[in-house]
Amino acid sequence: MFRFQFRRMLRCREFRAAVLLAMLVICGNLLRGAWSSHGMDASRILSAGEWYTGNGLSLGWSVFSAVWPFLVVLPFATSFIGEKKDQIVVPAVSRGSYGRFMVSKVVVAGLGSMMVIGGALLAELLVSYVIYPVNHNVQLTGYQSDNFIRDLLGTNQMYRSCAPETPLYGLYLDHPFLFELVYVIINCGFAFLCGCTISALSLCLNKSRIALFLPLYIIVYGSLNLRTILWDKAIAANSVFVNPYWMDYLAPFGVGSLSGVYVAAVCGILAAVTIGCTTLGIRNGFRAVQG
Repeated sequence: MFRFQFRRMLRCREFRAAVLLAMLVICGNLLRGAWSSHGMDASRILSAGEWYTGNGLSLGWSVFSAVWPFLVVLPFATSFIGEKKDQIVVPAVSRGSYGRFMVSKVVVAGLGSMMVIGGALLAELLVSYVIYPVNHNVQLTGYQSDNFIRDLLGTNQMYRSCAPETPLYGLYLDHPFLFELVYVIINCGFAFLCGCTISALSLCLNKSRIALFLPLYIIVYGSLNLRTILWDKAIAANSVFVNPYWMDYLAPFGVGSLSGVYVAAVCGILAAVTIGCTTLGIRNGFRAVQG
């Protein structure tokens, strides 16, 4: 059943469209970097990881963040609604049980989201390290300057932070490629979890595909607006700022003050929704198919 779902995902138009969109974003960022570096002295060209979309500093990350919810949901997370409409669920389930069918659909949807997000970021990371020098020219400030150190340690912040340091900054200083690779893995894991969650929701809320795109968009953009509100409040009231914006946790050099408790809570909620909706979909059986 898993192989059946995986082959369906690779052949579906939505998965190919998501791959194409992700590649357009990263190719646009690569072209922008190449154009900006054209004719520049080699000593002034930014280091390889600095033009990379996933570092959180480039314009490419802003564009990638804007389409991220779409890239997570589009590949395969809404496929159950189409299969139900086309009345192909029952013939497919004849190969096994409803439980196996629905669990494999949820897992494959997560894999599809992971392949689109992680594949695009990994491809750009590798290309960046091929075409750009590793010369420690960074966007933060001058390498090894006082400002550079303060940026990494968070001692230049104008608010109280729950975690001022840049995560894994020691790895960043010693092995920048491995540092970026760790964040590719983080993006893969979170995309997998979100893809599974939306697919599990589709087993219960299977009337509209468009409705399944809304939860991630609302949460991502809602957390972005909430970040601004909490940030202003922390500066004005000298309170501790905890960053709620999801995308800042997926890139190393976004706005800091990242909370491990918040990460655990978000992942726990997503996992609970995934398990709960999948279990409910399995229990509904034929009713979930016949609607």
